[in-house]
Amino acid sequence: MMEPRLIVSQLEGDTFMLHLTEDRTPAAFERRVADLMRGGLPEAEARHAVTATPICMELFCDPERGLFAVESEPLAQIRIFNPYSGEEVPNEILDE
Repeated sequence: MMEPRLIVSQLEGDTFMLHLTEDRTPAAFERRVADLMRGGLPEAEARHAVTATPICMELFCDPERGLFAVESEPLAQIRIFNPYSGEEVPNEILDE
């Protein structure tokens, strides 16, 4: 049985691909488009990129409270916190 404490590591973790769409996830879709446009992409290209590019998410389960997900790509550069408890999740892959 796996240890119940939350941790970010290379050997452990469940991921899923998140597909943002204008219909199912309109708020996140528009925010992602706006982010890409701030980075210099024209609106049409940004909309296409968001539609065409799924986002790899890391899934965590706080055994006492529930599930939450964090975008996988930046996990090597950021600290994350459990949204239920506010406690930092130990991150073994963090580039320090």
